[in-house]
Amino acid sequence: MSTKPLRSVPTNIITGFLGVGKTTSINHLLANKPESERWAVLVNEFGQVGLDKTLLEAESASSGLIIKEVPGGCMCCTAGLPVTVALNQILREVKPDRLLIEPSGLGHPKEILEILSGQQYQNWIELGATITLVDARHFNDERYTTHDIFLQQLQVADLIVVNKYDKQKPADLIQMKTVFSQDELHATPIEMTKWGQLSLSWLDRPSLFKRPIWQKVVEPKQVQNDSQTDTENGIVIYEHQDDGWQSLGFRFDSFYQFNESALLDFCRELNADRLKAVVSTQLGSLFINQVNKELNSSQSEAALMESRIEFISTTSFSSEAVHAGLLDCLIKHQ
Repeated sequence: MSTKPLRSVPTNIITGFLGVGKTTSINHLLANKPESERWAVLVNEFGQVGLDKTLLEAESASSGLIIKEVPGGCMCCTAGLPVTVALNQILREVKPDRLLIEPSGLGHPKEILEILSGQQYQNWIELGATITLVDARHFNDERYTTHDIFLQQLQVADLIVVNKYDKQKPADLIQMKTVFSQDELHATPIEMTKWGQLSLSWLDRPSLFKRPIWQKVVEPKQVQNDSQTDTENGIVIYEHQDDGWQSLGFRFDSFYQFNESALLDFCRELNADRLKAVVSTQLGSLFINQVNKELNSSQSEAALMESRIEFISTTSFSSEAVHAGLLDCLIKHQ
């Protein structure tokens, strides 16, 4: 346990919709943090599989780093209990020099801000800038521009960072500027970047979040979580639905190996809105990432204890059909 004296911990929320590059951006910050500082990251994911923590640990070479995970929908559900339990453990046991919070792309950042600015944490947390990452291409897609959480992510931002700006089209930029010209957003600073390259100095911008302190209590929110475990065969299936989105996640024991080509073909055919995977193949460990129907994969030297795959989509998938499809991608040992 850390013996550092208690003090208010500089804390930033890094938010943004599914697939905008939050985890990549946090990895960039971690790679450039002061070597003498100990940072903590609290990660929340929409599904139950828990891939972002694995990706952060695999891609970060930092020694002064603690990562804690709250899987399964918005971390503020059930009156904020998951986030307060995780926060209390980090603040009391780790005592970091800085805390970064990555909500789910379908999480509610305003409710997290309300918890962080409440009486319970007034002597524990020094709230810094909330950074909202956006993909300019989303501004021409009504699935995003009419989604309450997408709009809330913009409204709570102390800084809006347009990531992947090199991929935007002129029409995307025009529509994005139209949205940013709205009254509640026109004064919010905007930065452009690619590859999730955030400046450390942006974290030190002040938080402008305001509310009557300690007045509003986050209302409990019911979400649907289902899991099926095939203990004999070492496969766990998770299904989660919330706000019109479905998450379908799978965990395979380490003795399973996927045929890389077959798995990539299956993922392309399924065509989920969002896909993350860290799997063992006949060629080694493989990271798979799909955003905006664009699928990318890369080899990794990281040793995996298990394979994890998560599909997120507004289209309802049959867990039985996806399970069967994944089984067909496994290497059959004689």
